[in-house]
Amino acid sequence: MPARRSVEAEVCVIGAGIMGLSASWELTKRGISTLCLDRGKPGAEASGSNAGTLAIQNKRLESIHLALEAVRRWKTLSAELETDLEYEQRGGYRVAQTSDQVRALESAARAQQELGVQVEMVYPPRLFERAPFLSRDILAASYCGDDGMANPFLATRAYVAACRRAGAAFEFDTPVESIRPRPDGSFSVRAAGLDAVCRAVVVAAGAWIPRLCRPLGVELPLYTKIQQVMITTPAPALFPAIVTHIGGRLTVKQQPQVGKVLIGGGWLGEGTKTRHRLRRDSVAGNLALALRIIPALARTRLLRAWTGAEGRSPDRLPVVGSVGEPAGLYVLGCAAGGFTLAPACGELLAARVAGEDSPLSSEGIRVSRFLRGREAGGPQGVRKSSGDDTRLEKETDR
Repeated sequence: MPARRSVEAEVCVIGAGIMGLSASWELTKRGISTLCLDRGKPGAEASGSNAGTLAIQNKRLESIHLALEAVRRWKTLSAELETDLEYEQRGGYRVAQTSDQVRALESAARAQQELGVQVEMVYPPRLFERAPFLSRDILAASYCGDDGMANPFLATRAYVAACRRAGAAFEFDTPVESIRPRPDGSFSVRAAGLDAVCRAVVVAAGAWIPRLCRPLGVELPLYTKIQQVMITTPAPALFPAIVTHIGGRLTVKQQPQVGKVLIGGGWLGEGTKTRHRLRRDSVAGNLALALRIIPALARTRLLRAWTGAEGRSPDRLPVVGSVGEPAGLYVLGCAAGGFTLAPACGELLAARVAGEDSPLSSEGIRVSRFLRGREAGGPQGVRKSSGDDTRLEKETDR
């Protein structure tokens, strides 16, 4: 039987999705020795099954400040990571098809404008002059010039490579078995064939966060969402912008160079976080909605579709920060639109680990919002999960 290896690092990040990798990068930039572990390959779950949309105007108002900062960082991230992430600031239209949706869209645009988002309402006929690719069934759209896109697969690989150049260590295909506080305030992390000692642990493992935190007495009301994304065959340039929907459940953009169209938006797959698959009705529904919004998509064919397990908080906002006790244990992730938000969330988490103040901090995204019973002296958080806790939800903000 092969001998177990022992390693040490100041911080152990568990999870090599886009959130964990962003945190690893920000920690390493601060000169903090970092070890990142993952049960599989980097970006293999939620980070590899999103459509690469970097939108501001389809985010919850409580996370707009993070979205603004994250998109600012995405604009320079290719240079920072020394890899082309296929980032493009395309501008984005968020569309409405009914009178009720138009009113909701107008209200959302006003609220976002008050928070500093450069967004405007556009109505026919001007809308179709600016965006002739949209269906004439569209009654109105909001437009944000900062909406864009990037390649999720390139982004995860680039983060890993940049972290390694800066001195971070990685262990993939290494499931974590336990996290144990030590008498001196540090932690022992036991994983497959590996024992790590660190002063802080960042659990950024998405759908696996509850299982890893529960043995430490930290109960979080997180659940698993099986998301799916589709890609079409290559096509000539059909439309230049990012397109989302006020009713949720749609993100569409065409890749540069190859011309494939990525279609997503929250039509869910099925199964558990360890065994998941496509849902035929979700594939059909997502495609039908995309075709109703952008009729030119009829010139393409579906090439493939795939799924991934994503952790999600009940309010769809990120979960960022310390759990309180044990001291030194942090949680990161579980937001709707997490791919967009990751650079800002990673920065905020690293700042907290390093004991720095951050203007990105807000009460609405702290872990403590789900641990009030525990903080008040109760033995655990708001509820105890059972089984795999995989559920389906209707998306309204992807």
